[in-house]
Amino acid sequence: MKKAILLAALLAMASFASAHFELFEENLSLGQQKDLIHNDADPWKGLITLNVTNTGSDPWGDFHFQISGTGAFFSEEGTTTNIPGAIWTVTPNTVDFYFYSNPVGQGQSASFTVYTNNPNWLSFFTLCVTPTPVPEPATIALLGLGGLALIRRK
Repeated sequence: MKKAILLAALLAMASFASAHFELFEENLSLGQQKDLIHNDADPWKGLITLNVTNTGSDPWGDFHFQISGTGAFFSEEGTTTNIPGAIWTVTPNTVDFYFYSNPVGQGQSASFTVYTNNPNWLSFFTLCVTPTPVPEPATIALLGLGGLALIRRK
């Protein structure tokens, strides 16, 4: 009897914990913006994971999530990625991941998990996701030369 009650309690907790978990699988190329519709339900907060593969020819140095939908927002809780050395910043409407020291190259995949809170009980809201490139060395060199020219001019 105790085992049956314990099993029922564990199943109830497992269904509650996964009530808001959603997994997206996407292929994106550089600069391609993708809108993901997140169907939400009670408890109106939890984790969303995006597994994404770089189908373009340029490596990604950062990845961005933006939330649109009145009242839903991001939180630091549970936000993570599988990219070693990555850092991230969280605001109510955005989560920005930065991983220039370990970029996601052509054909490589990455996983991002963000935590959302939906206190207005929206049945769905939109997540806009966008990868951005690792700057080319030539571009950085040109910017540096331009800066030196400005300093020299003064």
